[in-house]
Amino acid sequence: MTLLLNMIMTTTRRASIALLALGLPAAAWANCANLKIEDPWIREAPPGAMTRVGFAQLSNKGTTPLTITGASSPDFASVELHLSSLEAGQARMRHVETLTLDPGQVVRLEPGSYHLMLMQASRPLASGDESLIELRCDTTSAVVKFPVRPPQVLKYQPPGSN
Repeated sequence: MTLLLNMIMTTTRRASIALLALGLPAAAWANCANLKIEDPWIREAPPGAMTRVGFAQLSNKGTTPLTITGASSPDFASVELHLSSLEAGQARMRHVETLTLDPGQVVRLEPGSYHLMLMQASRPLASGDESLIELRCDTTSAVVKFPVRPPQVLKYQPPGSN
């Protein structure tokens, strides 16, 4: 059974990378167990910075819950899912092991909420560059191009403050 799962995951990764090579947009094909990934991007950081932040919109287009169990990238030693929040007037950030999306649920990876912490960059990344990030789900994964964009001036808004 493990061999079969490894073969399926390897095939899924190869197909994802092949579609990237064809230039297909991430939202058109990036899914793992009905995960739709839209508007992926990485915030540009100052030269020499070893940490970046990744954002996207995730949605579950299936009829059953799906769980994101991890992420990785050849451009970073570590990729973790984090959640920022405001607790007793203090901004906090914590590592989140998994993120479960119910059927039809949309979760934005955005400043002040869930986001990808991209740690120990292996190469400089400037605005206009791209990085491949693999999101792992329950039994499959999706490889997505995350373009690097210049930082925006943002006002921190904790979840539920809108």
